[in-house]
Amino acid sequence: MARQEYYVDRFEALGTRCEVLVYRSTYPKEALRIAHAEICEIDAIASFYRSDSELTRLNVAPAERIFVSAALFEILEMFTWAFTASRGLCDAAIGSKNAELVFGSNEKLRAFMQGRSPETRSFGDVQLDRECLAISRPVGTVLDLGGLTKSWLADRIAARIVKETGGGVLVNLRGDIDVCGTTAEGGWRGNVTHDVSLASDSPGQEILVSSGGVATSSRLARKWTDGQGTRREHLERGDGASLRDSPFVGATAAGRSAVMANFYTLTSLLSGRRAIATMAGYSTPALIRAVDGTRVSLGGWPSDGASSKYTKPLVGAR
Repeated sequence: MARQEYYVDRFEALGTRCEVLVYRSTYPKEALRIAHAEICEIDAIASFYRSDSELTRLNVAPAERIFVSAALFEILEMFTWAFTASRGLCDAAIGSKNAELVFGSNEKLRAFMQGRSPETRSFGDVQLDRECLAISRPVGTVLDLGGLTKSWLADRIAARIVKETGGGVLVNLRGDIDVCGTTAEGGWRGNVTHDVSLASDSPGQEILVSSGGVATSSRLARKWTDGQGTRREHLERGDGASLRDSPFVGATAAGRSAVMANFYTLTSLLSGRRAIATMAGYSTPALIRAVDGTRVSLGGWPSDGASSKYTKPLVGAR
């Protein structure tokens, strides 16, 4: 079968915008079928928004020990690693604090939280049993597996597509990007923007990515006012410290995978005023944006003036 140079599919899923670009795949339609199937499967497993997801069943379960699917267990293992590696900053056990955000779509979680105050839990309270695929946690611990799960899914989709259909692929799940396999002209061109609307004409910076991952995190997305009239944002530190005084609102980074890139951006923003120092410690190309619009480039990230001439592929070193 003759290979097709490019095949592109853009669609709405996971409550956001998804994009899959396939290059020189022998079976481009099969590549896109794989992407849709993986997204549907993980949405049904790990969605914080859906009443019928496996995650919701776990969150509202009355027993401390629950058996879970292999895919959900793998995601939970990733969050265990992130919790440890970030020294508690990346904490998935903050779901009760974010629950109001999904009450409009997740009736089971809304009913479960009725009359309950957001409990102070830590992912350190969660125990995993790989042999039995079981999780133990105090009843009332509500897990929110957003953020890193999208980047994990982008990595998973890209690897499977290249393995089963050949060629190369770029998977973009609202700013969580994985590039795998063959690339043309040194890499995939992309526009890095901190405009949360993601409009096609959003101002940004052009980069080239030849392999690995790139991720963007922002404190400007998913803001709301809670029942007590307090303005909230979805990024919450595991130790409960406020980010309101932090001057940094957005970060983009490259890494060997989308998960690693997203981990870098999340931990830097969750570090508050130490965001630049935290990101610098990862020795990876990165861009941090402050409230006043100031942008700080680290680890070889191109400056604004050089972006239009930047031809070296941006690849995460770690």
